[in-house]
Amino acid sequence: MRTDRILLITARADHGGGPRHVLDLLGALEKSSFEFFIAAPDQEPYFTRFKSLCHGTVTIPARSFSLKSFFELRRFVKQHEIGIIHSHGRGAGLYSRLLGLTLPELRVVHSFHGIHREPSAVGRIKMAIDRVLAFTRYFAFFTSESEKRDAYKYSFVRVETRSVVINNVVDLSRFRPRPRIAFERTDQPLRIGSILRADHAKGPEFFLRLANEATSVGAWSCVGATREELKEFGSVCTNLEVIGRLPDPADWLSALDVYVSTSRWEAHPLAVLEAMAAGCICVLSDIPSHRFFVDADSALCFDPADVDGFMKTIAQLRGDAELRERLIRNARTLVLDGHSIEKFRAKIEIAYAEAIQP
Repeated sequence: MRTDRILLITARADHGGGPRHVLDLLGALEKSSFEFFIAAPDQEPYFTRFKSLCHGTVTIPARSFSLKSFFELRRFVKQHEIGIIHSHGRGAGLYSRLLGLTLPELRVVHSFHGIHREPSAVGRIKMAIDRVLAFTRYFAFFTSESEKRDAYKYSFVRVETRSVVINNVVDLSRFRPRPRIAFERTDQPLRIGSILRADHAKGPEFFLRLANEATSVGAWSCVGATREELKEFGSVCTNLEVIGRLPDPADWLSALDVYVSTSRWEAHPLAVLEAMAAGCICVLSDIPSHRFFVDADSALCFDPADVDGFMKTIAQLRGDAELRERLIRNARTLVLDGHSIEKFRAKIEIAYAEAIQP
């Protein structure tokens, strides 16, 4: 097994923070001493991009576990003498940690990308599996201190498990911040939007209610989920612009005035960081990972079930130019200081070197 060869596993390659993180990792370490391989679903837009940055690829099902794929991955690892597996997200983590059990010489790294705790029966079963997997040998990567705390709180990680916090990376060259002139003009509606998935964790029903009942504060838009997917969570008003999948939401974010997150839980949300890089003012659900941004005076929090409270927050922003400028300035500084490609590259290389130690 060669410890300079790393297999990255992700159970989705269509859209979302996980695949974007994998792409950013590959780009940041393109000229490093590591040779990367990818296991991912054959989905666009990311799978094609992954292939262009890797020495080899193998396909797995999207967001589901397959014994056939598990044994194909095992053969792939042995064939290419891969020494490190780095999984991203819950589904990928099942593959990686089972592979680590059957190939003890492997070094396994797992990035959680959120501590999922769905209230359904299936969700509780998945949480039980996560707790069992915590007893395997692996190195845990977290994108924030709050994600790390939650992992220990729900026993997804054991006390003796080695771990490190490595912030998400944001490529600022993708974004074109612009003046938010709509705030100065009462005759011009604000553009308000969110990157959504048809996922309980993202609170899409809260966003749909806001878009239905807070039409007076601006023009609403979302990307990620389709109109049909969103209908499972509530009424999708005709005035809501539903764009669906976008290969890269950078230009869409740059056209927004306000970015809204209604998530029930997050790790260190990449979508929020990208919205900040684009110069949006961020109004976020009041959860631990979002309070980090409030503490940094770079965003505002609200109760996503409180439509009136949201409208008051928008009115506050409209009437306070100093507040808007401070939030945008601090958000930009936060992204520059903590999420640059250079800092990410240095941290991940050190972490990989530590992961291969016995």
